[in-house]
Amino acid sequence: MPTINPIAQSGFANAKSYDAHRPSYPFDAVKPFLQHLNVENALHAHIVDLAAGTGKFTEILAQREEDYEILAVEPHSGMREVLEKKGLKGVKVVEGTATEMPAVEGQWADAVVVAQWVPSTDWEQKMKDITWTFDDRSPRFRHNEWRTPFEEQTKDSPLTIQTADPMFSL
Repeated sequence: MPTINPIAQSGFANAKSYDAHRPSYPFDAVKPFLQHLNVENALHAHIVDLAAGTGKFTEILAQREEDYEILAVEPHSGMREVLEKKGLKGVKVVEGTATEMPAVEGQWADAVVVAQWVPSTDWEQKMKDITWTFDDRSPRFRHNEWRTPFEEQTKDSPLTIQTADPMFSL
């Protein structure tokens, strides 16, 4: 069982209520995001929804015409239970975290999305690990363009926090 931040564990204890009252993401806002990841109009693309929670973002992905195969990774049992009960088409819900994703093997994913997350100490390194192979250092994602949204986000935001690696800037 993955280790969960105690604040997240207690804060999301009533996952059913969280799901009922938390607004979803704007459906139209997802299109440019998926374009940047090169999975818009990519039929049957494999997408990992990391820290999927109760599936607010997962629902939008599952409703799209691309018929994605989605692996929703979530450490909180209550959140996973709510997501599983939704029975979303093309979605497999698994227990895990950024550092513990046993269901993701090799180069299965065309994209990894994180709509919302609670900070952990190891997720940045794990994100780097799952986007590069260890043997030849070639990018796992098409044309290395998956970095573009991270690099561009700091240019468009009036509230920017710079880090040494733009992938982890806000």
